[in-house]
Amino acid sequence: MSASRRFCNLRSRVSEIERHFMPSTRTTGDYTRKECDQMRAYRLLVHAEIESFLEDRAIEVLDRAYSQYQKSKKPNTPLIAVLTYSDLASQGTPKKAVEGHDTCNARLSKACSHFKRKTQHHNNGIKEENVLPLLLPVGLEVAEIDTTLLNTLNSFGRGRGDVAHRSGKTKQMIDPVTEKATVTLLIQELEKLDTKLAAIK
Repeated sequence: MSASRRFCNLRSRVSEIERHFMPSTRTTGDYTRKECDQMRAYRLLVHAEIESFLEDRAIEVLDRAYSQYQKSKKPNTPLIAVLTYSDLASQGTPKKAVEGHDTCNARLSKACSHFKRKTQHHNNGIKEENVLPLLLPVGLEVAEIDTTLLNTLNSFGRGRGDVAHRSGKTKQMIDPVTEKATVTLLIQELEKLDTKLAAIK
């Protein structure tokens, strides 16, 4: 299965950020202050792109599922999952259930809207605690999410936090070789995740 357009955009954008900010590597490790800042910017921008990708793909999966439901009126995995994880699942049967036939559609629509709003405005990171609330409500099981991806996202997310909150207090250079290897691994693992998201029915 080919990669989604959104994943292709992520891969292209990360390559562009690398060209703009990644300094040439030197065995001496003697980098200028500007190059140190460039590496911090690289990490922050790549983190932002990955976060945006994960959010966008989760919403795409849900939008596709809802569109299919409107045509077929048959339940599918993402809609069952989003309703299961939604706060609506713990609420009692609405009074309107007795009065109208469209309550199921209304509940699904509300659950989808709630998920999208929460994803767009309240997600803040790429660590496991941020990623699982994006992926489980659209139909992935925890066992389907590779531990290598989660561990690498956790590590990269912590690194982003170090730069964002302590960059003015340290002059330690982010090693370009290690950073590029980490991002390369992330892109590879995210492509696998992209394929799994595309296969959800």
